[in-house]
Amino acid sequence: MGILLAIEGIDGSGKGTQAAQLAETAAAAGHRVASFSFPLYDDNPFSRAVADYLNRYVGSNAAHQGAKLEGAARERLLEWLDEVEYGEFALPRPDLVVLLDSPVALARQLVGRKAARAYTTLEADIHEADAGHSGATRELYLELGRRDGWRIVSTEGEDGEPRDVGEVASEVWSAVEPLLR
Repeated sequence: MGILLAIEGIDGSGKGTQAAQLAETAAAAGHRVASFSFPLYDDNPFSRAVADYLNRYVGSNAAHQGAKLEGAARERLLEWLDEVEYGEFALPRPDLVVLLDSPVALARQLVGRKAARAYTTLEADIHEADAGHSGATRELYLELGRRDGWRIVSTEGEDGEPRDVGEVASEVWSAVEPLLR
């Protein structure tokens, strides 16, 4: 029996890096691993357009879209997304959600270091380019994480610099490994 893990965080928080680290660690421990990124991009015009407007899994959709609203409107959207994605679309609920929490300034610095990506011709996609949106999204991610019992892992060191990738990976693994027993 497998587990479904979702790694969430604002753009530049290290999701791809940590997903790769986790897959490597789990495989080295003898576990079969499959990883997916949402949306599934390929090289066609529709996928490139989707990449500029849509997000990853359910938590990302809730955080990015919910960050555009406040109060009762936000709560209605979050409830609707839950009903549609987990109910109508029957997407599986993750066994664990790990939120990589990164301050916006640090995440934006890391986005600037990213190599060119196949899904967009822009240096930063529309969400990465908007610091205000990133800040609101981060706050909603933290709210969702506290409300729904996600494991929140800070990617910022005490000195304000990025934590070591391996150090963050160890903390992520410590949350995931007990589920694999």
